[in-house]
Amino acid sequence: MKITEHRFHSSMLEREAVISLGVPSGPAAGRPLLWIGGHDHREWLERTRVADYAEQAGMAVVVVDSSKSWGGRDIKQDHYWFESYLTKELPGKLKEWVELPESAKQSFITGFSRGSYLALRIGLAHPGRYGNIISIGGGNLDAYGLYRDIGSRNPGLLETMFDGIDNPVDFERSLFNPENMVEAMVKENKRFPRLSFYCGEDDPLARVVNVRMSGKLSHWGVPHTFRLLPGGHTWELVDAAIKTALEKARNEEDAR
Repeated sequence: MKITEHRFHSSMLEREAVISLGVPSGPAAGRPLLWIGGHDHREWLERTRVADYAEQAGMAVVVVDSSKSWGGRDIKQDHYWFESYLTKELPGKLKEWVELPESAKQSFITGFSRGSYLALRIGLAHPGRYGNIISIGGGNLDAYGLYRDIGSRNPGLLETMFDGIDNPVDFERSLFNPENMVEAMVKENKRFPRLSFYCGEDDPLARVVNVRMSGKLSHWGVPHTFRLLPGGHTWELVDAAIKTALEKARNEEDAR
């Protein structure tokens, strides 16, 4: 897989944007695309073999820096329109370097830990663009994970990320809570992307909330995949999870 780095001025972010792009060999027509959100645009490529797994699946990869907008949202006060950048501006820019899928079914979005929150929130909000969500080690899928873990280490960050929310109880009740996002979509009979959740069996940050999320999805009748894999909240677990997810996607495509 050929990996390139691209820098360009983003009008949505009002700064230089940077991405890493991986393009596999083979025909471009009908090629799936994996979107990855994380701290740094190089992190996944350096810490996992996602490029190899995507190559085997005939899938292109774009890794986006999301270091400022942890929730993947537009932050109006800083004019950091991340959600608009990711879902509107960046796809138009990417067309200069790679052929984009015509169908949302061929688009996958993933993230690890807090990046899984970004992938889940963005994916649920934009099912017409991302037909598949792969959440890995999502320890920030509940109020405790956000306010006890992230909030204690980054004072003021959560209040910036989530407008009008300044305590865990309000977050738990809000539509920023992924469980509430899903329940609202169920009640409104909205279309869901294909959902996959992976978590380490020994992950103290994510296991409980992932088991609970899977249980609620089953109760609401929302199709999804949930797998506990050996390991903890580590990049080794991420590597195993994304390998499993992309192999599953490739096998399903071959079976069509």
